[in-house]
Amino acid sequence: MADSSSSYMHMVQHLIEKCLIFHMTKEECMDALSKHADIKPIITSTEIMTLGNSTVKTKSIMLLLIMHDLIQLEFGTRNHQYGMN
Repeated sequence: MADSSSSYMHMVQHLIEKCLIFHMTKEECMDALSKHADIKPIITSTEIMTLGNSTVKTKSIMLLLIMHDLIQLEFGTRNHQYGMN
């Protein structure tokens, strides 16, 4: 059972990394994994938080997610202000 659980979490981590390649926000990643991989959003969210507490590679991934969300927030707001949305 532990091996199966570990394998599942590794797959979720891998899919989260794929979300980053496509420049998805945390919410977009949770929605995509829910819709296309039948992974509950709470699992994705928890795994994203877990990634932030582990290796340098995953901390880099977390930093990219945070930066991406901040950029989306800033430019999304700015684009909306100028009628670009």
